[in-house]
Amino acid sequence: MADLLKLREVLRRVQNPLFAVVDGAQFPDLPSALFDEDLYHRSLYRDAANAGQDQERAAPQLVWLDRERGAASDKPDGPADQAVLERLIDLVNGKHACVFWECDGGGERLYRHLRTINMALFPTEADVDPGKSYEADPRPPAERPAPKPSQLRRVILRHADANVMAQLIPSLNQAQYLRLLGPANAIIFQPDEEWGANVTRASRKDNSPPPPRGLLTVDMSNIEEIENRRREAVIRKRMIYLRKVAPDYTVAMSDDELCDLVRRQEAEANELGLKREYSHKLWAFMMVIGGEKAGQAPEVRAFIKSGPGSPDQNFDVLFNKTKSVVRIHRNAA
Repeated sequence: MADLLKLREVLRRVQNPLFAVVDGAQFPDLPSALFDEDLYHRSLYRDAANAGQDQERAAPQLVWLDRERGAASDKPDGPADQAVLERLIDLVNGKHACVFWECDGGGERLYRHLRTINMALFPTEADVDPGKSYEADPRPPAERPAPKPSQLRRVILRHADANVMAQLIPSLNQAQYLRLLGPANAIIFQPDEEWGANVTRASRKDNSPPPPRGLLTVDMSNIEEIENRRREAVIRKRMIYLRKVAPDYTVAMSDDELCDLVRRQEAEANELGLKREYSHKLWAFMMVIGGEKAGQAPEVRAFIKSGPGSPDQNFDVLFNKTKSVVRIHRNAA
């Protein structure tokens, strides 16, 4: 996760009751970790009478930040206790495993709401490849019919993951946004660097209408916007990688210039048939330190595309034979 100094500052200024939802999937045993830190918490999956131990460990946990474990459950909810907040932040530091909720309606009301957004409805067609013309609906999104219930499926919504929220929230329309917020005043989170690393406070306006009932429903326009954001995040991640492993070759390049190079090399790698993210990174790395013309050599392209293995396997062979490139890469990484 990015530097948490700004997140701490934002959370310390919150005067309404403040809560954290922590993603159990990112810890080996989150309930035990919260217990050890004396944090007052409740599982958002606890209603499953036959839930196994593994499921309980992976469940998201709602944490009260104004009290320690053992406090009276009928205590009025208030702003975060700074010592409790610091222990929680220290616990999740380094992970995109926590989303904060500001809710003057109190913890019990927020708890009931969060249980209703553990599941969301997604379009079944979200599994198709929208890049293939025969699988995509050619009509503009506004002209496509609304999905019928039979065209929707229930999925787990990872609302405790800051990276998920960074992708989902900007794609929501007003009704979806209000359904996600429920009774909360605001949702506060900080995603990883590839998703911007900015502290985000998604808040409710005073004159907002009441949220719609039913499960949160995500449609194909949301999916398309999320996928666009994911592609942009991949580009940013590769730029960060190239700045790290080839600083002497990228220092004179602006972010726009490096971004253009990464986009060109992504198109090249796709044309060569490279599938793995690691292959895409190494291809861009080789083009940065060797010059983009090197990637146009007919013998290089022919071996990658038509060698004895898959394009990724052939590229591994080519990369490992380029001893000087390997040495530079290992020294930089």
